[in-house]
Amino acid sequence: MPDELEIVHNEIDDCLVCCTRGLQLTKSSNLMRGGIGVRVMAVGIAPSGAAIKSGKAFAGNSFNRLTKWFSSAGFAASEAQLRRAIYLTSLTKCAVSPDTLANRKLLWRRCQQFLWRQIRILQPALILLLGMEVARTLFPRDYHPKLAFGIKYSTDDIFQQELFPPITIPLTWLLLPHPSGLSRAMNNEETNRIVIASLKHELTQIAFACP
Repeated sequence: MPDELEIVHNEIDDCLVCCTRGLQLTKSSNLMRGGIGVRVMAVGIAPSGAAIKSGKAFAGNSFNRLTKWFSSAGFAASEAQLRRAIYLTSLTKCAVSPDTLANRKLLWRRCQQFLWRQIRILQPALILLLGMEVARTLFPRDYHPKLAFGIKYSTDDIFQQELFPPITIPLTWLLLPHPSGLSRAMNNEETNRIVIASLKHELTQIAFACP
């Protein structure tokens, strides 16, 4: 009997809703994301070409940079260890072509149910939001001026004005730059210092450990 998370993964693999919109989509079946029992979830924008090809979420340079950030924060681990300790997912579950913000928003309208369900099932203590686009998509529009890399947010604070919030689970959301090579945020020394210090503090707060 499949567990709840496996059911969601199967539904993601089988979903063809957006194909009827005339969009060119690609995704990897049985993508390696992680499993039940993790304390940390990382949310990116969409599956990369490297992820689709390898069958591993956040494959290639993005995962390597994420690993370096954890190491700099005092939590050095191998790729296998970190993948066991973090659940890796994204706003949209398919890559879209052409890869534009407008098209990603179209996918998000249909994909968002999957992410909220993943959060409800896993109930992580900490969610790492990888990139400003992720935070702006998830958070109410009137919250956007408060967004800054290395800053943590609570579920109650983010959705307190929402009549029907998409999630009510009390947890911490930490905004980090996207680990893609396209992001230059970590080239700034002050941003780098704040991000690594914040990551270290929040991981320590939840007693994070790699198996």
